[in-house]
Amino acid sequence: MSFCSNISYFKVTAPFPHNKQMFYGVNEVTKEEVLFKTSKKEMRIEAKICSTLSGTEGFPDFYHYGIKNGRCIMVTQLLGKTLKQLFVESKLHFSLKTVLMIADQMLRRLEYLHTRGIVHGRIDLNHIMVNKKSDNILYLVDFEHAILVNDVKSSVSKVAKKMDIENVKNKDFLSLNAMGHQELGFKDDLESLGYVLIYLMKNTLPWANCANMFDVKCSTLAKDLCAGLPKEFLNYMISVKNLSQFETPNYSGYRENFKKLFMQFRYVFDHQFDWNQKKEISFHFYRMDSSKNQRIHNQNVDNSNINQQSAIVNQPKSNITPSKKMNIFLHPNNKASSGQHTRGNSYGSKGSFFSVHNDIKTMQPSHQYYGQPAKRVNSFGLFKNNIKVSSS
Repeated sequence: MSFCSNISYFKVTAPFPHNKQMFYGVNEVTKEEVLFKTSKKEMRIEAKICSTLSGTEGFPDFYHYGIKNGRCIMVTQLLGKTLKQLFVESKLHFSLKTVLMIADQMLRRLEYLHTRGIVHGRIDLNHIMVNKKSDNILYLVDFEHAILVNDVKSSVSKVAKKMDIENVKNKDFLSLNAMGHQELGFKDDLESLGYVLIYLMKNTLPWANCANMFDVKCSTLAKDLCAGLPKEFLNYMISVKNLSQFETPNYSGYRENFKKLFMQFRYVFDHQFDWNQKKEISFHFYRMDSSKNQRIHNQNVDNSNINQQSAIVNQPKSNITPSKKMNIFLHPNNKASSGQHTRGNSYGSKGSFFSVHNDIKTMQPSHQYYGQPAKRVNSFGLFKNNIKVSSS
């Protein structure tokens, strides 16, 4: 739909959590979910920017802007989770691969944004989102504080505006110019992106929770900010800091800088981030019994004609008779966990993944998962044509 299309196509369905100005909605014609944003303040510039960017990868689709009952209303595409939510769900830790792929996509978003003469001004974790349908594409959102730079092609006549940061709650990722109430340029978005990447690597910034945040941010050297990180992060921050206000950034050079680090670790750009990795599930069988010398014997299976797979996967319950009652638990583990047991044997059926390890003594801490005391663990072993359990 085009700019200022008919509002009657859309219907509010529910309030947005923690934000009284936003609402969930639906397009009653296409049944597509949408996002309503309302405000008593004028949103025409924000709506114009959203309309300009609509249809481009990494920016939400724009549907409508108008005024109703004295309030400005803007309708856009409903996206999924924010980068902050994904980071919290990942226990405040992202792998280097994920951070580098975030850097690559966001540099592409900023390059396109800046070529259209737009400075975002507030790059942070809450303004980077993923789509509900495909969570491997990053979106740049919220252009409430965005600034239009006049005459992008002329470096002489470019005029930027100062950003009003009085109502900005989280100032951790703001550029020095933004915090100092100076005019903003393209370099400020790149500086903020650098702070985001460093935060994702370290889970902290030197000025976090400081009352004199601006002073600390001004006095923090790039080498101290990037201490402990690969040199590519320092190279990026130094280059960005040295840009003049309206100098055209070398976006491809920045991507190449991080790409070298990416290739150094032999990563594959497969769009598999920490939050959407496909995980194999393995099932480990634990015998929670403190008795010694317990053994499981196969009574009804002809050991000479059956292979290990049928013994493990297809063997009926009646064929396993423990000498003493025991409890068997299924414990799902991710790929990384199962990979620690190098002597394990894996068996699959119709896409399932089962893993039985020769020695599971190292899994003893998992007793705590089931709330059982860590007394003894029986080890399962495969001996060609039978299954053997020995107590440790």
